[in-house]
Amino acid sequence: MTVTPIETVAATDTILETRGLTKDFGGLRATNDVSFTLARGAKEAIIGPNGAGKSTFFALVSGRHRPDAGSVTFDGQDVTGLPPHEIARRGMSRAFQVSSIFNRLTVLENVRSAVQVRRGRAFDFFSDARRVALDRTEEILALCRLADRRHVPAGELSQGDKKKLELALALAGEPRLLLLDEPTAGMSLEETRETMALVDDLNESHGLTILFTEHDMSVVFNHARRITLLHRGRMILSGSPAEVRANDEVQSIYLGGQA
Repeated sequence: MTVTPIETVAATDTILETRGLTKDFGGLRATNDVSFTLARGAKEAIIGPNGAGKSTFFALVSGRHRPDAGSVTFDGQDVTGLPPHEIARRGMSRAFQVSSIFNRLTVLENVRSAVQVRRGRAFDFFSDARRVALDRTEEILALCRLADRRHVPAGELSQGDKKKLELALALAGEPRLLLLDEPTAGMSLEETRETMALVDDLNESHGLTILFTEHDMSVVFNHARRITLLHRGRMILSGSPAEVRANDEVQSIYLGGQA
């Protein structure tokens, strides 16, 4: 297989960089010497068949797994091997793959508790701290189109609204970079449109850098400005949607029916 060189980004514009990132699980090499750069303000997707290593890559970047080799640099700082809460505190949030919703709490209570965690007042429901974060909570609910659902228990939400709530919880961490795992999984067509319109708005109007994985190729090609193909733990190629769609390797590895 011929490997197409990965496109690079100027260091001054880079918010995320990995070099030689490698992770083994027993005899399986889940990521293999992955070097990747993400420009500040970008909206990019990582694609690949099931088992390609996409979720492992996200777990390594966000601190859920410690790499066996290689490094992760976020916003100019080496965060290799730091725990997830420390990386999140520095401005990277991950949403969708692992839900942190409390089903018995209302939408507002879920988001407010996440805001209070960010401000060091976690789960303080019995003091003025409940009101300290309320303004920010209301801003996030409005941004995520959840204001009219604020008093609904999270467990009663539709799948689409649960995804919006998970995104709201990620935004409560005041991130500069959002990692989105399968943002439209399990959604109807209308819910998919609403969710990706919100993702576009967060990137284009609010300046958030976004990196997402997604199996729905219509979502990928309609919303990502740059796409990277991961296969058998390796970064194979990277380019614009038009370049990736036309590439023979993408056709044979992913778009040709091996997803």
